[in-house]
Amino acid sequence: MDKVFGITKVCLAITSIFLNSSVIYITIRSKWLHMPCNILLASYEFCILTFGVNRLFVARHLIIGPQLMTMFQCFVSLPHS
Repeated sequence: MDKVFGITKVCLAITSIFLNSSVIYITIRSKWLHMPCNILLASYEFCILTFGVNRLFVARHLIIGPQLMTMFQCFVSLPHS
């Protein structure tokens, strides 16, 4: 069930990245869309695009599995000076 939910998140993230980047591209390419409202919409879509890219880290977790080392083990293994 966890993998199905993760795969659904990844598919939605890829769709979101594609659609948001197309809105940004169309806003930049069309001269008649260079109004303040459309520029604000494009900047909003850019912020949502970064959120969609962040969701792709779920794919990394699905492919390589959970981390092998806990955060505590990571800090303990650092060399002390």
